[in-house]
Amino acid sequence: MRFEVVGTLRGTLVVMEPATVVNISATGALLHTSSPVPLGSVQTLQVSIDGQPTRVTARVKRAAPLDDPPGLYAIGVEFLPVSAPIAHSLAEGVRSDFSSTASFLIRLRIIHPILALAAGVVIALIAIPEFKARRTPLAGWLLGLFVMQIAVGAASILLQAPLPLQLLHLLIADALWITLVLFTAEAAVRK
Repeated sequence: MRFEVVGTLRGTLVVMEPATVVNISATGALLHTSSPVPLGSVQTLQVSIDGQPTRVTARVKRAAPLDDPPGLYAIGVEFLPVSAPIAHSLAEGVRSDFSSTASFLIRLRIIHPILALAAGVVIALIAIPEFKARRTPLAGWLLGLFVMQIAVGAASILLQAPLPLQLLHLLIADALWITLVLFTAEAAVRK
């Protein structure tokens, strides 16, 4: 959904090229500039919203000269996920998570990191002594996967959960679960 800009909404590319924002949405914008911008390039766009400068990172998806007026270029940009100030800020997302009207699954996003860390500590308390005593490879894998999962989870939060990181987070969770099942089965066989 795009909204036609009424009045003047100006933006500036990192190259300090003045641009007129013709229309803007949560996912992109159409700009008019006096210079061509390379198709596919990643640019930083600074717009002033209510007098506050906001920077967003965007990829140029369309660039074409305009016939009327001559000497101008239409530049279509798509906002990249890390530049979500146009859509939502991380603080606004956290505030909405704490809202009393938020659903159970949304509230679970707050509890998830705490439960994951607690479960990881329990797993580490079991796996570290086993690894030290027997050098069991599965214990080492458990510890390594746990550390990777924490790192990817933290990156996912900081980067506002881009899809590739979400999928990697799920993949590591599956690998961690499978390793835990194999570790437990191996320990049961030994006893």
